Amino acid sequence: MTDSSTILLVDDEDAVQKLLAYPLERDGFRVVQARDGEEALARFAQERVDLVVLEAFAEAVEGCEDATLRPVLDRLCSLYALSRVEAERGYYQEHGRISAQRSKAVIKAVNELCAAVREDARLLVDAFGVPVPALADAEPVARVLEQAA
Repeated sequence: MTDSSTILLVDDEDAVQKLLAYPLERDGFRVVQARDGEEALARFAQERVDLVVLEAFAEAVEGCEDATLRPVLDRLCSLYALSRVEAERGYYQEHGRISAQRSKAVIKAVNELCAAVREDARLLVDAFGVPVPALADAEPVARVLEQAA
């Protein structure tokens, strides 16, 4: 596993780190963990890191000054985090990390966030500078954008 990519996972919650680190490690990534920005910078200086996950996204959302874009990015960040938990919920249930009731709540939250983010498709495409022709393969997204225009 010496050729695996290294991911720097930064979060101050042990539970979040455990939930996100397992699937990454299982998929062959080397995960370096830090609890805050200061520790992350130290780890970043010591390690060859290929990707910094989640906390950087959350910090960028907090720093967003655009009152229209910030809640959209917040939903997107939450969707990313919860979708990772949803993707691995079988493992988490099997190992007693979440209950069946919590697993269902995660699924419901992901579905609700997907619906909310779908409504923000035009804003996200514009914010990230995605040219509409690039979405040709994403026909459902393109239809939403056409309706919003």
